[in-house]
Amino acid sequence: MELITKANTAKSFLEPEILEIGKETINSFLENTEELQIYKHDLNDVFLKAEHTLPKEQEELLAMSLSFANFSVL
Repeated sequence: MELITKANTAKSFLEPEILEIGKETINSFLENTEELQIYKHDLNDVFLKAEHTLPKEQEELLAMSLSFANFSVL
């Protein structure tokens, strides 16, 4: 599996997990943990595009399918 596909597959797992935790809980973590402030913008982006995020299993399949799409272009 290509490195980019591995990265996309790993990323596809994160966003649904963050959404499952919930915005209120994530905001609480951000407020109470100074070290997490560097991730504030990225975490807010996850919630802004929540309606366009597939369930975890479907996001993973989509990320893996990108490998085949990239291969067929070459």
